[in-house]
Amino acid sequence: MSQLKFFTLKEVNSKIQEVVSNVFKTSFWVKAEINKINFQGHTGHAYPELVEKENGKIVAEMRATLFKSDFQNVNRRFLEVLKEPLKEGITALMFVQIQFHPIFGLSFNIKDIDPVFTLGELEREKFETIEKLKKLNLFNLNKSLKPPILFRNIAVISAETSKGFSDFKTVLSSHTKGYKVGLMIFNAVLQGDSAIGSIIGQLDKIKKVSHCFDAVAIIRGGGGEVGMTCYNDFELSKRIAEFPIPVLTGIGHSTNFTVAEMISYQNGITPTELATFILKRFEDFETPLDYYSSQIAQMSRNISEINCSNFYNTTNLLKIFSKNILNDYKQRQDNINENLYKVYKNPLKLGLMNLQSISEDVIFFAKSKHREELFNLIRVREGLQQNSIRFFSMKTSGLE
Repeated sequence: MSQLKFFTLKEVNSKIQEVVSNVFKTSFWVKAEINKINFQGHTGHAYPELVEKENGKIVAEMRATLFKSDFQNVNRRFLEVLKEPLKEGITALMFVQIQFHPIFGLSFNIKDIDPVFTLGELEREKFETIEKLKKLNLFNLNKSLKPPILFRNIAVISAETSKGFSDFKTVLSSHTKGYKVGLMIFNAVLQGDSAIGSIIGQLDKIKKVSHCFDAVAIIRGGGGEVGMTCYNDFELSKRIAEFPIPVLTGIGHSTNFTVAEMISYQNGITPTELATFILKRFEDFETPLDYYSSQIAQMSRNISEINCSNFYNTTNLLKIFSKNILNDYKQRQDNINENLYKVYKNPLKLGLMNLQSISEDVIFFAKSKHREELFNLIRVREGLQQNSIRFFSMKTSGLE
C-alpha cells in the first residue's frame, strides 16, 4: 500500500490565507446585522458577530474585528447622525477587508460603518410597517377607541427600576390637588430585539384582565434612533393597534416618532409629558365642575335671598290686606246691623203693642165666653132641678 499524500493543517490554512489575500485584495462594502458587538473595555477593541436573517432565521454569519481607533471613529459618527453610539441589533453597511488567520480563521476587519445607511434602513423598516398597518386598516384603530373620562387605573409596561417610570410616577403623585391614579407595573425589556417579545408578552397578560384598567402605558427612558427600532416592528405595532383599551406611549426624547408612538391612542415624547397629559384630563374634568358648582351655589344664594325678600314682602302685604278686609267686613257688618235695627225697630214695637191688645181682647173674650157658658150651665141646672121636682110630684100623685 502506497503512502497517502496529506497536508498539515498549517499548510492548508496558509494556502487558504494566500488565496483569500489574492482574491480579496481590496476592501468592500457588506450589508449585515450586528448581532453582538463584544466590546473589550481593557483594549478598546470590539469583535462583532455579524449575521444575515431570512424570515427570522440566520442564514449566514461571520466574525469581525473593529480595532480601537476605527471603533472610536464609528461611534463618534453614529452619535452625530443617530444621536447614540453603535449598538447591537441594527442592520449596517460596513466597509470591510476579508482576512484569514491560520489560528483564528476567517473574519472581517471592519474599517468603517455608514450611519446614514443604518438610519435609512431604519426608515425603510418603519415605512414598510406603516404601509402594512394601513393596508389592514389598523393604523388609526387604537386612536378611534372611546376612552373613559379619566384614566384612573393604568397598566404600565416598563422596567420598575427605570428612570422613565420613576419620573412618570413622580409627576402623577405630585399634583397639588392630589389626583389618585392607580398604577400596576408589568416588567419588560424595553430595548433591542428581545424587547419585542417581552412587550408583546406583557400586552397579552394585560389583555386578559383589560376590564380592570382604563389604559396601558408603555414607559421608557430617553434614547436615540437605534435603541428604539423595536418600536417599528410590525408584530408589536399590530398588537398595540388592536388592543381593546387605549395604549399610551412615553418611550423617549426622540422627535422622530416610531410606529408604536404613531398608532397609540396618545403619545408623550417623554414619560413626564405623558403623565402631564393624564393629569390634564383630570383638570379638564374638574374645572367646569368647580365653575358650575360655584355658579349653582351663587344662584341658590340669589334665589334664596330673592325668595326670602318676596316672602317677607308678601307676608307684610297679606297682613295689611287681611287687616283691611277684616276692617271692611266689620264696617259692613256694623252697617248691616244698624240698618236692620232701623228697619225692624218700629215694626217690632208696633207688633208688641198689637200683641198686647190682642192678648187683652182674648182675655176679655175668654172671660165673656166663660161667663156666658157659666150662665148657660146655671140655667141648665135650674131647668133640671125643676123637671126633677115635677117628675117626683107626678110619681107621688100616681101612688096615691
